[in-house]
Amino acid sequence: MKHYFKLDLLSDGIIGMTTFTNMTIDDLKHGAGTELSAQFGLIRATGVDARSFLHAQLTQDVLNLGANETKLAGYCSAKGRLFAVLQMYAMGDDVFLVTHRQLVELLVKRLKMFVLRSKVVIEDVSGAHRISGVVGDACLAQGVAEMSDQVQRLGLLPAWVNGVSVARELLITSAESDEFIGGAHIAFELDVGVEGWQWLAIEAGEGLVEAATLEAFVPQMINLDRIGGVNFKKGCYPGQEVVARSHYLGKLKRRMQLVQLHFDDAAHAQAAVMNMPAKTDVYSSLDTSQPIGVVVMAAVNLLDQCLLNALVEVSLPMLKSEASEAVLSINGNEAVLQPLPYGLSD
Repeated sequence: MKHYFKLDLLSDGIIGMTTFTNMTIDDLKHGAGTELSAQFGLIRATGVDARSFLHAQLTQDVLNLGANETKLAGYCSAKGRLFAVLQMYAMGDDVFLVTHRQLVELLVKRLKMFVLRSKVVIEDVSGAHRISGVVGDACLAQGVAEMSDQVQRLGLLPAWVNGVSVARELLITSAESDEFIGGAHIAFELDVGVEGWQWLAIEAGEGLVEAATLEAFVPQMINLDRIGGVNFKKGCYPGQEVVARSHYLGKLKRRMQLVQLHFDDAAHAQAAVMNMPAKTDVYSSLDTSQPIGVVVMAAVNLLDQCLLNALVEVSLPMLKSEASEAVLSINGNEAVLQPLPYGLSD
């Protein structure tokens, strides 16, 4: 019988591994999930100027963010390099930003630097909330949000698994409430774990910025513009000139691609993913003297534990020559290009 493995980072830093029977697409569509509070944090902007302040900081239109809407956004440096990728939503005058937990403290500190006279309070509210990832046919459509005082549901970019769309959403509740989380492990027949959730994000083609890749990419390098995370019609924000120049002048030579690596067994695949953190070098057979890019994120395939999928940011000219297609490799293992669930050109 085939099994897959779920790796969990425990509170003391030790990695625990649990064995499960192999998943199927039907299992995922029927419903699965996992708690992500250790992976993601939550920032709240409160005050009458919350929307206008964030509108001037992020790559997305915050002023027109609807009450039942969620959008991706980027937060860039003055050079257009991403500090973070954010999933945002609003409740009344408050705007909430979900992002990698490693980055929350840095982002709160940086945003506060630019508040000046704006009537807005920026704070980390991660400790007061629980964040879970949910997959399945019952999930909300991409961009749709449902809000209540107890539960906020955010429809995400769907994963495309073997040509089948698998809906995803984030579910946010109060840390004191066990209304959802307490019953989640009973309601979910399958817990995909943090690594499983990362694999689903990879299959959606949705890259994530973490501490290792801080300021490593402009938004287009991880395809944020292709998945609705950049509004080119809005006003200025830090790095806007760089981002707009890359878009309108067509000078972008780097993009994020989806790759797959095959191993003889699950143990080798697990060992490989443990040795493939974000910013691991990617090489091309067209020029082995230097890396052509880096890993954005990697995870073992939940449907076949001998496969490892990764999003990699690479130099487009190094993917092919007039004579041949490039063979990519990561840590000496061949990485085969796979189609993304969206196009990279208009």
